[in-house]
Amino acid sequence: KQTAKMLLSADNPLILSGDEIRYCQAEAELLELAELTGMPVVKDWSASWSKPFPTKHPLYYGNYMATSRFPGKVDVMLNLGSRMPLAGSQLRIESDVKLVQVRLDVENLARVYPTIVADLKLTLLDLIEEIKLLSSLRKLKRVANTRLETAKSHRFKHDEVYDAIARKKWGNDPISGERVVLELENLLEKDTLIVSDNDTYQWPIDNYLSYGPEDKDYYFNTGFTL
Repeated sequence: KQTAKMLLSADNPLILSGDEIRYCQAEAELLELAELTGMPVVKDWSASWSKPFPTKHPLYYGNYMATSRFPGKVDVMLNLGSRMPLAGSQLRIESDVKLVQVRLDVENLARVYPTIVADLKLTLLDLIEEIKLLSSLRKLKRVANTRLETAKSHRFKHDEVYDAIARKKWGNDPISGERVVLELENLLEKDTLIVSDNDTYQWPIDNYLSYGPEDKDYYFNTGFTL
């Protein structure tokens, strides 16, 4: 209930999604929470082997960055099953950000941040129920639609930039990684499994292929070694 109140009162909340969403088969609940509240979803690229949120969804904004134009300055972050702290010499979360962290990992329990240890699917079901009890569906829809329209605008600009990068390299000889991956995107079936062990072209594999519960599935070596 406290978490639901924090999310409802937040001006600019953010969901950090992690691999434990996959462990708990909570992809549908994550999508429902994001759409119910209009909260954008990111993941931590440095320690993630899965993509539990549909990557072509306008509320998905790829890898978490401490500073970015969108979603901008975050006031409440909900970490659902992602490793913490994030990679690097600094935690990359400003001290005034309110963090709610839900994890399965008892070995690292609250080593850096206070942690709720729970099943992610059950947590999301409870959280969605509390949010609906604490706020009218009309108000939720109004806030979610406003955030969604903003997200769509930023996502359109984001995709334009990525398309321009691919077009610029389209005729390269030897063939560019961007073109190879886009050709695959046009041919692969929705139930394809992508197991990425490619360091050189990880960026196009990560950004030009579509993934999600109803799309291609993704696995990655989080050790950054071949």
